[in-house]
Amino acid sequence: MPLRRPGERRPWHAWFNERHQFDDNIEHQAHMATIIIHAGMAKTGSSSVQRWIALNADRLRDERGIHTVVATNQTQGNPTKRVHMEPFRSGRLNSGLFVYSWIAQGRAPEFVRRMIDELSGFADTYPTVLITAEALAIPFSELDEAFLSALDGLACRHEVRVAYYVRPQHSAIEAMWRQDGCREGKDPSTYAAEQSDRGMHYLRTLDGVRRSAPHVRFEIRPFRADLLAGGGPVEDFVRTFLSLDETCPEIYENAGLPLELLNVLRRAPEGVFWDKATEKYPRRELKAAFAGLTIPESPRIQRSRLILRQYCHEVFEPENQELIRRLGWNTANFIPPAEGLDRGWSLFELDTLWAPEASDAELGSSDGFARCEGA
Repeated sequence: MPLRRPGERRPWHAWFNERHQFDDNIEHQAHMATIIIHAGMAKTGSSSVQRWIALNADRLRDERGIHTVVATNQTQGNPTKRVHMEPFRSGRLNSGLFVYSWIAQGRAPEFVRRMIDELSGFADTYPTVLITAEALAIPFSELDEAFLSALDGLACRHEVRVAYYVRPQHSAIEAMWRQDGCREGKDPSTYAAEQSDRGMHYLRTLDGVRRSAPHVRFEIRPFRADLLAGGGPVEDFVRTFLSLDETCPEIYENAGLPLELLNVLRRAPEGVFWDKATEKYPRRELKAAFAGLTIPESPRIQRSRLILRQYCHEVFEPENQELIRRLGWNTANFIPPAEGLDRGWSLFELDTLWAPEASDAELGSSDGFARCEGA
């Protein structure tokens, strides 16, 4: 802008243009919506949060103006298989189909932009838009540039808040092993070491997202009862991200199978508890059969957890300390050191400690299954 001499008045059109731009900013701010993205991570109570949202979606919409949307396909209004966003009414709330379709299409930027544009369309209409899928943690943990760029563009038009819950890494690795890792055919020590470099460095994720999507409010929440509002993920999400002063009932959805039971499933002969053709086992039936069963922690399992905790303390805790400092978590450690563990421990011990003590013959019989690991 050219300099003016002292006493020289600004042209009237300069005042008009500046005022017009100011008015446009006010109008833009008045039409900004808030988009809340609940993005897991895996095994951080996402199914429980989704269950609460599904039960309260009508109330959230009618009383609070929070409109829940879901990524889906082949609905009554969309008979094709084209994945799209639509308002949630009932049924499946998890929008994991968004991520799985994106992966199936080779992480195509065009698909991401289309889905983000559809999300933006809802934000142009509703004051608050909510979407949830634990699989949405994948593009954040991978720091996918195309995804983050599209999301940052959305955040330039509307407020975008990402709820990203993280477990202490030793707890996360065990939970993921119990969920799916045990089916990958790898030794526990190999699996644990590989997982250590797959999205478990939360500080790297935070810095990467802030660098690639600076307009997005990427909010990491610690999945630990003493650090969550109300002691659990449901109430913490409701209070922190939905700004509702509510006490939420405890909801337990998709709880993992006991580690002792997984040891048996992994070693049982083919066809007893495991269908190798489909790489599936009757998880729902097993959960129902063992619901309410308390299996005492054996010395083997106790030692294995101490080893995994100490391993993760040494690998991750230096970064966790910086995360604690930046985010103001009220704790001295996210992963405390494993007290009482001898210096001769090795991560390779998991391969023995996470194997059932029963013989192969015993595992092949129902009596042996009942005896092994105290099940």
